Amino acid sequence: MHELHRLGVADAWIELDPAQVQSICRSPVFRGGALQPVAATVQPARLAFGLRRALLERGVKIFEGTDVTAVDQQTGGVTVRTRGGRVRARSAVLAVNSATLHWRPFAGELSVASSHIVLTEPVPEVLEEIGWTGGEALCDCRQLLHYLRTTPDGRIAFGWGGGRLAFGARHGRLLDVDPQVVQITEAALRRFFPQLGGARVSDAWGGPIDVSPGRLAIFRSLGALHAGWGFSGHGVGPSHLGGRILAALALGAGEEFAGLPLLEPPRRRFPPEPLRWAGGSLARRALMRRDRLADGGRRVDPLTRAVAGLPKALGINLPR
Repeated sequence: MHELHRLGVADAWIELDPAQVQSICRSPVFRGGALQPVAATVQPARLAFGLRRALLERGVKIFEGTDVTAVDQQTGGVTVRTRGGRVRARSAVLAVNSATLHWRPFAGELSVASSHIVLTEPVPEVLEEIGWTGGEALCDCRQLLHYLRTTPDGRIAFGWGGGRLAFGARHGRLLDVDPQVVQITEAALRRFFPQLGGARVSDAWGGPIDVSPGRLAIFRSLGALHAGWGFSGHGVGPSHLGGRILAALALGAGEEFAGLPLLEPPRRRFPPEPLRWAGGSLARRALMRRDRLADGGRRVDPLTRAVAGLPKALGINLPR
């Protein structure tokens, strides 16, 4: 809050005392908080389908389910090879989130880990009991955070960013659905809301999240290939700006955003593999232990504190 005052945007967030937090959502784990009064939530899949419909109405052709096998640069443009043919263009946009790891010039500037969500069956009576009827999206402040929201039919969607780190560009099946992480996430859901009782978790899923060393999105050009990555799990809102940046770059009009820190920032890299995976996994385990100790009101031992603090000491951020 002090930083908001310093920047002259003190009204962007409102600090809440414990009673005010409990009036929004009654949970035994909430001790205080802050409210962003001008905010909204969207359903990402509906947004994507809406964009698809708008593009089709404008005559844009979308080739879904087309496997790209290679992207080649040559004088005058880019050739994208697929299993069914080739597409040539003066420029191309690489918007593939965590799969950016497959492009060696960009791979050092992102780390990938999975995040998982569990979804309850409809529990409108529980939402009434805990007073969470305003549609607010919530998250806590731990390093490997919990994030949660309600749905129009009265469910609770509850996520946790404590999944596995990817090794290099490998996309293992546990990045998408890790039964152990699902179990831990459901246990956290029930700790947050013991009022759920025997209510059932109806669905669970996960997926990879790409994070830059500074946890801000990065936009770079490599010849006629333009890429953006590192949205850190917060891509739905910034993707509007990201789309404008990438479109401008592809059309040769990138000077509009020339002063933006997200565009061609100084390079900060994660350690190479296997150090990125081994060191990152060790640090994330220490962060989980630190969070568990804090949840139980216990002192964090010096070794855990030291290992958990390594990424910050190196000037990088891990996926959360």
